[in-house]
Amino acid sequence: MAVTFGSCYSGIGGADIGLLSVGWELQFQAEADPFRREILTHRFAVQLFSDVARTRPADPYDILYAELPDSRIEKWWAPLDALMHETPPRRWLILELSPTVRCERVIRDLLALGETWTFRLIHIDAVIQLSHTQAEDWDMRKRALILASPDPDLVDGLGLAAMSAEIIVTGVSTTHPRLSLAWYEGSRGLRAGWTCVCVSPDDCRCSFDQRLAAIQDATSPFVTQWLGEVVNGTWQDGLARKLTLADGSSLDQFVAEASGV
Repeated sequence: MAVTFGSCYSGIGGADIGLLSVGWELQFQAEADPFRREILTHRFAVQLFSDVARTRPADPYDILYAELPDSRIEKWWAPLDALMHETPPRRWLILELSPTVRCERVIRDLLALGETWTFRLIHIDAVIQLSHTQAEDWDMRKRALILASPDPDLVDGLGLAAMSAEIIVTGVSTTHPRLSLAWYEGSRGLRAGWTCVCVSPDDCRCSFDQRLAAIQDATSPFVTQWLGEVVNGTWQDGLARKLTLADGSSLDQFVAEASGV
């Protein structure tokens, strides 16, 4: 049976693509921004909520993934805490957040859910080379992950104590004009036109600024793909990852199948 998950603060679904790629099944998403919800509706066929605090999944699920958008921990964590009390995941809570965020409130609330809840904190350097032709085009994304579970054996089995990881993705965007929307989408591991909700991407009438803002906030699927492999127990190559892709093409077929487009 497939591992099921839901995502909160889903953005445009970049993180969900990575988790889908390791065999997990997406059950629901939650996103407040109207334009990002349009993209999610266009690309995925799952329950979509506009308020994390009022998210009520139709079915039990195994994993809850959430990326806190910025350092305002009180704003973003409180709705998640409400969800955790109402309909918690059966196996894992995975939080991605800025490494500068003080997370005492999160840890205190996790422990309050039950004395068996344990966690690990992981620091990630996601290093993305945006093109083959521009050697200086690198995007460094420093993030922290909290993995928490009601089952201490699950957490201990990951062997993640004091773990750090470097994820290197090379050659993500190679064919589209530099600084075009398609170039930015490729730099996040998304195929060209992902943020367009029009019938024909070739005749896109979406706001350039809206699309660009959505792309720049997106989580790369490569980060969550690595994370999913760690949780699945299939990560075998140590702590450094290097992927070589062209326009995210290795994910294109999968994305098309997973999102029905």
